[in-house]
Amino acid sequence: MNENEEEKKSILIVDDDESTWRSLALIFGKKGYETETAETGQEAIEKAQGRFFNVVLLDIRLPDMEGVDLLVPLKEMHPDMALIIVTGYASLKTAVQALNRGASGYITKPLDMDEVLFKVRDVLEKQRLTMENRRLYLVAQKNWPSARRQRRNCGRARKDIEASLIV
Repeated sequence: MNENEEEKKSILIVDDDESTWRSLALIFGKKGYETETAETGQEAIEKAQGRFFNVVLLDIRLPDMEGVDLLVPLKEMHPDMALIIVTGYASLKTAVQALNRGASGYITKPLDMDEVLFKVRDVLEKQRLTMENRRLYLVAQKNWPSARRQRRNCGRARKDIEASLIV
């Protein structure tokens, strides 16, 4: 992915810890990403209703709800949105629960920014490939009847040529 593509990508940072969301917003902003923040689950839902974010970095513990409880409604709104759980309360049970509800990744605090940047780039590449595959599939579906007709016509032309050579 080149830098021009990264500049167009948007990230919603959902965390009630101001120092965390400010740091993440600053770092991703410097990398050319467009960032927005939300401190509650409800605020995140409202922001996601208004637009598509390529990535949501979602804290597991929010003042009004658990981050894992946001995964399903966010995925229902935007199935292609990549959701990464960020938590200081890591457990295998929570990780499995998050992945089963549609999380694209799971990162533990304290944050290693190299890991966070790598994970975001990774999910963005998977998102790009998924969306491109869907686009190509739709193009192929659209062109399928035409391709079948052309194959039939080629088959008829071949038979006509063979028949004319036999005579």
